[in-house]
Amino acid sequence: MSRLLDLNYQLAYYKAYHFHPKNVRIHLMCIPLIFFTAVIMAGAVDVGPVTLAQAGMIGYGIYYLLLDPGMGLVSLIFVFAAAYSSTYLHSHFPSSQVNLYALSVHVSGWIAQFFGHGYYEKRAPALLDNLIQPLVLAPYFVLWEMAFEFGYRRDLKKTMQKQAKQMRVEAERKRSDANK
Repeated sequence: MSRLLDLNYQLAYYKAYHFHPKNVRIHLMCIPLIFFTAVIMAGAVDVGPVTLAQAGMIGYGIYYLLLDPGMGLVSLIFVFAAAYSSTYLHSHFPSSQVNLYALSVHVSGWIAQFFGHGYYEKRAPALLDNLIQPLVLAPYFVLWEMAFEFGYRRDLKKTMQKQAKQMRVEAERKRSDANK
């Protein structure tokens, strides 16, 4: 449970799968598209007084705030904008049409990411080792990567990258041992 709220561990775990610069760029483009389109499609599902998109965004927002209050507040802008956009689109356009467009972009984003992992990283994506962590952390990771590019929290970036490299080496050693 302690690792669940360990920001460095969460970022390092995800980073361990994303070292090649071209794969990172693919993810920086595709993750926001995948996230946004997933929220759009979830906006068509009512769960009581709210949509699945609204309920999900509350969960994402709380988790991101618990990981880091400052970046969590920044993430709330994007999380709630996505939920609002979903509500708006479904109330102004036919849901079937909205979902069809969203699904097309969503699937294209996943294909691009799998290509990036296979071609550039030569490694399966984190999603195949841990289904939930990458789905929840990927959008937050993109925000952190952008913040790191602007020089925010250089100490965290350095520590995260070091831990990610260690994780990657350990994973490759385990794979090598398993293949013997």
